[in-house]
Amino acid sequence: MNLIRQSSESLAGRIGYHHLGGLAPWDVGAKSWKALWLRGELPPAFLAADDEASFLWKFN
Repeated sequence: MNLIRQSSESLAGRIGYHHLGGLAPWDVGAKSWKALWLRGELPPAFLAADDEASFLWKFN
């Protein structure tokens, strides 16, 4: 919350916020729900080549 407060004070009205949600089950299809559950909803994690690459993207 401090970062949001600082950004609005330092940019004096020149900033906008837009919520970017992750992927939802209806975005990936019924066949891919398990991968979405295991890898997470962020596109780079979901679209990684394998589970290990997804894990490394999330935790590096």
